[in-house]
Amino acid sequence: MRRFLVENRSASGEAAQNARAIIVIQAAKKGALPEAEARLAEYALNQPQIADDRYVLENLLVSRYFKNRDYEHALPHAQELWKAAGLVAKKRGSSARDAMLNEAATVLSEADLKLQKKADAIAVVQTLREMALRLPSGNLYKLSMLRLLQIDPTTARAGSAAGFLGALVRTVPRDISSSAKMARKLQGQGTGYSGCDKFFWPR
Repeated sequence: MRRFLVENRSASGEAAQNARAIIVIQAAKKGALPEAEARLAEYALNQPQIADDRYVLENLLVSRYFKNRDYEHALPHAQELWKAAGLVAKKRGSSARDAMLNEAATVLSEADLKLQKKADAIAVVQTLREMALRLPSGNLYKLSMLRLLQIDPTTARAGSAAGFLGALVRTVPRDISSSAKMARKLQGQGTGYSGCDKFFWPR
């Protein structure tokens, strides 16, 4: 793939984009993040782009940066992951859609928190909650409130109806609170975030 791009510097179209995507994956898995960054930047500047592919690529990069505790470099990829999730989720069933949006929002808000940007983290989750209301999705609303509770209990309580949040939390079994599990995963010692392992290359 590298040879193809080197020998065809003006290559465009699907073949070139697929080559760039494959190099991003290979380079990131080997820890060659500068090369992965460069090829992903090329991918972002060219067409065609498939939202599913962009989601996978950004997810992979952000996971590697989290593993290295390099949150400055993780943040822009988390932001692009969030954007891609909004596009990809439209084509998913309700359960897969909610899971994808929730994960992307959790990753981005966690990157913000790592960089001491709590207000930005709260804003992301508030946006997720607004999306849940527009869809509408009670499950996604529940997940957004749980994440908001983790970040800032005061804001979460202020944004919920009297007594609603406590009842909400009591209805969610601990083992399926995906926001909580993702947050713990991101905060884990020595493991870093590895959410990309949950996704596969689109066929």
